[in-house]
Amino acid sequence: MEIEADGIEVKVDKVKWTAETIFKRDGFKCVYCCFDGSTFEGWRFLVVDHINPHGGDDPSNLVTSCSYCNLLTGDNICREGLCETQVVVQKLLAAKRKYWEENIKPLVT
Repeated sequence: MEIEADGIEVKVDKVKWTAETIFKRDGFKCVYCCFDGSTFEGWRFLVVDHINPHGGDDPSNLVTSCSYCNLLTGDNICREGLCETQVVVQKLLAAKRKYWEENIKPLVT
């Protein structure tokens, strides 16, 4: 893209937002549960999530999510914003953890 200012043409490269740039911006961590995707084993489970599913692909609407939290958020959560979504995800994870502690853990140990 070229911009002209005061008769001077300046070539400006637009920043290309990719999954990797979103991951880097967010520290390779899920913004909902802090899952660490900084290793190959963790990175495999990172995805880019839209805070507002209908808000487009602007970087301000994109966050790093683990695949599990991405499934939890889906289109079923009314997302007013990132903070509200984080609260909802934490409640869902707490309920899942309680279920696991009461029903699954006894089967494992």
